This record gives sequence, structure tokens and C-alpha cells, in this order.
Amino acid sequence: RGGATEGFLNIVFRTRPLIEGAFREGIDEEYHLAVTDNDLAVYETDNIFNPRQTRVQRQIEVGSRTWNVSVTPTMQLVDSQASIADELILVVGLILSTATAFLIRLTMTRQQALRESEERFRRAERITKAAHWETDAGMKTLMHSSDNVVTVFGLPPEYYLGDLSIFEKDIFPEDLQRIRKVFDALPSNPHPYQVDFRYQREDNRQVWIRETGEPVYDAAGVLTGFRGTSQDVTTLKEAEEAVRIALVDAEEANQAKSEFLATMSHEFRTPLNAILGFSEMMRAQYFGPLGNVNYQEYANDIYHSGEHMLALVNDILDIAAIEAGKRSIVKEAVDVDDLLQGCARKLEQTAKDRGVELTLEVPGESLTLYADKRSAIQVLLNLLSNAIKFTRQGGTVMVSAMALDQKVIITVQDTGVGIPPDRLSNITEPFSQRHVDPAIAQEGTGLGLSIVKGIVEAHDGELSIESEVGRGTIVIVTFPGQGTMIR
Repeated sequence: RGGATEGFLNIVFRTRPLIEGAFREGIDEEYHLAVTDNDLAVYETDNIFNPRQTRVQRQIEVGSRTWNVSVTPTMQLVDSQASIADELILVVGLILSTATAFLIRLTMTRQQALRESEERFRRAERITKAAHWETDAGMKTLMHSSDNVVTVFGLPPEYYLGDLSIFEKDIFPEDLQRIRKVFDALPSNPHPYQVDFRYQREDNRQVWIRETGEPVYDAAGVLTGFRGTSQDVTTLKEAEEAVRIALVDAEEANQAKSEFLATMSHEFRTPLNAILGFSEMMRAQYFGPLGNVNYQEYANDIYHSGEHMLALVNDILDIAAIEAGKRSIVKEAVDVDDLLQGCARKLEQTAKDRGVELTLEVPGESLTLYADKRSAIQVLLNLLSNAIKFTRQGGTVMVSAMALDQKVIITVQDTGVGIPPDRLSNITEPFSQRHVDPAIAQEGTGLGLSIVKGIVEAHDGELSIESEVGRGTIVIVTFPGQGTMIR
């Protein structure tokens, strides 16, 4: 074990009966047989032979040793001029002795392999803290159990052999009824099974046991019993419970956060509206000149910063309301042509200021989607704003719509910087920026696509994004359309 020698294996057997059994009775009157292991005599007959006669010699392997076997005719055989049949007997004897040595070696090899296999099995049981067992066909009697049962259940195997009901008194009552249903069904419908249950050990430890078993059949296909393992999985169950509790806590915390933000809409917006209103009055100089020209610049800065802050707060409140399920959605028929043209007009000047061409492909037929109009406008404005923001001067942004299978598909395509592959998979997660360029990324919170995704899913729609760095991005939004009313 661990590379150290634990002991030695010796096999002791009597060579004389073994060797003499390989020859017919009386053959020692005709031949002299000698067997040696190097200089050590293993066996030799007592008869007299003529050393000048022809001697037959062979070497045979016995375990890790080599035996030398020699056969010489006796004087009696020479004098009687034995027939060829005697020579044949001699050869047969040598063959039999060789076969005997081979069988001894084969037996030793198989015994060694069996010991190694058993040791590997015991080591696996220790590592996995599992015990293996066998029952009868009725799942009523425990026929065999390995020594490792003491590690799992707390008592040696002989305590549990026999009536399986001995286990029931220590199984938690909440689990016992469930286990009985599984076991009662097995004899009439044998199949592999796995059950987890809580068990009270004799040392008062409460452990989780995972029992896995399968039916065993004989050569005729008759069910003879069940074979399986019982394993202590307490550590695994405790880890699973810790993860479950953590997930529940995280979900509750996230829900509390979303509900808090969703209910704080008025409190956030009121001071921002005041900042915007008073800074606008100062910019317009409603009550006369401000005096110093710097005051005019400061008023502009205050107004634009407040405007930007209000947009950020609105985005945060939108995503919070969506996550909390408090986003109000009133469905109605929305004309797709009016929706596209209205949103394009709102962002037309922004596109011109950035040197981006904004094009619109209006469908030839009249298309109608059924959605909350304010939400549909917000989705399209977010997508167009993103496309314009991430498209360099001289690029193009195109928005189009089409009907397919009672659905309306709106596509926003740009020739912008694109989205890196490592960011594409989580681009719709809150606060995820689509680009690492700080000059571009600082213009938003990374909530635009999260809001779009939340709104689209609330309408039973679909959102898909395809992008290639340096070539642009295609965003496809699918809404229930003509003839399809959403609930």
C-alpha cells in the first residue's frame, strides 16, 4: 500500500505426489526421473540407471522458478530392449509435467489479479464512503453487505443481514413513506432506482443516504434479487441546501431592490424636474440678465446635466419596474408605418449631427402590431439611439419592418463598430456596455438593451442580435402582429 511492501505470498505443495501422478504405475522401473531447481533437488526416483544411456532434458517454468527435468532409461529397460511405446510414455510424462507447471503458474497469476482487484474495490468504497449490498428478489431480505456498511450506517454488516425492515426504525418518517412506495413496486416491476433519505445513526448522527440499485437476473432471465450501493451524501446535500438558500436570498434581495426603485419614481423625478425647470428659467433669463456671461454657461451645464441624469434615472426605474413586474402595459393596435416614421423623425437631427445616414424602409402593405404603444416607441427609440451612437461618421442606420406568420418583425441594422464576441452573449444584461471605447460607453448606463429585452418578453415577443466587429450590428424584434392579440 502506498508503494510499500505489505508482506509475501508463499504457496507450499508436495512435489512427489504431483510428479508421480503424471506417470503410469510402474514407470519408475523403466526410467530414472530427476527434477532440480538450480542445484537444489526437487524430486528423484530411487532406481538405478546407466549414465551412458541417452538422457532427455527439459526446462519448465514454475511460478518465478525454472525446473530442470531429466529422464534416463534404467538398466532393466535397456536389458529388456523396451518397445517404442515406452518412449512414447516418457514423452507423455514430460508433457503432463509441463502442463502441471503451467496450471500452477496460471493459478498463482489469477490469484494475484484477484487480490489486486479486490483491493481497488475496497479503496473505491473508502473514497466514496459507499457500501455495496445484495437483496433477495422481494426486496425483503439483505443477503450480503460489504464491510464499509459500518462507515455509512454506523454498525457492522452482520447487524443488518436478514430482515430489511430493521432499517425503517432509523429512517426519518417524512422519507419512509416515499421509500416504501419505491421498494414495494420493485418486485413486480424491477428497474434501476435511486432514492435519497435521511437516516439516524446509532451514534445519533443524522446523515443523508443515497441508495442506488438495479435488478439481477440469472442465466434463464429469472429475477434473483437486487444489487446496489448505499452512500453517505450528507456533505453534498448540505452544499445543495446552502446554494438553494443563497439563491432564495439573492432573489429576495433583487426583488426588494426592484420594488424599492419602482416605488421611488416620484421621489427621484421631483427634484430633477425642479433642477431642469429652474436651470431653464436661468438659461432663458426670464427675470433679466444674469450679469456675468459665465452664469449663462453654468446654467446650460446644469440643464444638460440634469437632463442626462433624468434620462439615467428613467432607465433605472424602467428596468426596476420591469423586474418587479410593475411595468404597466396596455395593449392596443399600433400602426407600424406611423411607429417607424415617428421614431425616425425624433432621431433624424441626432443622426445628422453625427454624420450618420438614417434610412427607413416602409412596408408596402399596412401592418399592425398589438402592443403597449409607449413601450413599442421606447423599444424602437432605444434601438435606433444605440445604432446611431455606435456608428461612425459616414455610416448608415436602416430600420425596416415585415409581416411573417402572423407576426411583425422590425429590424434595425447599422454599419457601426459592432459588438465583440465575448460581450454578445450577455449584452442584454443590465449595465452591460456593448463597447470598451470609453468615449462611446460613457454616454449611457448599459440599460437600453435590457429594457428592450424586458419589454419585448412582456409582449410575448422575441429579441435576437447578430454582430461582427467592424462591420455592424443587426437587431431583430418580433411582436405579435396582424390577427394575433396578446393577453
